[in-house]
Amino acid sequence: MKTTILLPVYNDWLSLEKLLKKKFFLKSKKKFNILIINDNSYKKKYNLKNLNTFNKITIVNLKKNLGSQRAITVGLSFLKKINTDKVIIMDSDGEDNPALIQKMLNLSKENSNTVIVVNRSKRIEHFFFRIIYNVHIYFLFFATGKIIKFGNYSLLSKHHIMQLLNSHHSWIAYSSTIAQKFKKIFYIYAPKEKRYGGKSNMNILNLFYHCLRIHSVLKNNALFNLSFYNFVIFIFFSKSLFTFFLILSVTYLCVVNIIFYLSKLKQPKDYLKEIKNIEVIKK
Repeated sequence: MKTTILLPVYNDWLSLEKLLKKKFFLKSKKKFNILIINDNSYKKKYNLKNLNTFNKITIVNLKKNLGSQRAITVGLSFLKKINTDKVIIMDSDGEDNPALIQKMLNLSKENSNTVIVVNRSKRIEHFFFRIIYNVHIYFLFFATGKIIKFGNYSLLSKHHIMQLLNSHHSWIAYSSTIAQKFKKIFYIYAPKEKRYGGKSNMNILNLFYHCLRIHSVLKNNALFNLSFYNFVIFIFFSKSLFTFFLILSVTYLCVVNIIFYLSKLKQPKDYLKEIKNIEVIKK
């Protein structure tokens, strides 16, 4: 059974090389295919040498910087045409522990129709960053009924890839599309690891926008839930509280809908047209 590991990367080739030389890959009896999505890095040094533990290594170079979520969508579209049975999506900076891959594969064998995701049981960012993230998590649950504590680290089967791409929402936010699209999801809990080096591109502003994109995919859930809350407040509480909550609800729904439709405007009809060229590093 062929398994591909999909790795979006932007400039951090050194961390990628460290990841691919981890003990798990060196000792693993299973050989993986590696698909690297180069998100239009301006650093062209690949540093990918002596990687004989893998079957095949391919680099898909994008025409422009899209961000990891959209780079993943392009990568999944590329995989549709390749004979792979499963794909494991993970970050290339070291924050996703490769030792979990075998557990994910074992769980996938037992639950072939289930998407496997890795929830962050512990995060190591700055205090203010964690505060914003936790507010996002709890407000997302309040507004949409969904708890999403996972990022990109996940395992999909071939038919999951097709279903995900057919929804066309992974271009906006990968994690909330998974939560929206699939009912059968198995959660693995693991701490977020330290980066191998360098600094994350995710600052406070980028985090805020990323959170809004996650909310925007689940805008229909939010419309239903907030309508119900407003109805309950209208029946059982004061008019002033109802007015206040209604204004907040309408403002929130307007914002997430604007984010959703602005993101859709940038969405290409054919994801593969975002590819500049393809390099096969190891056949």
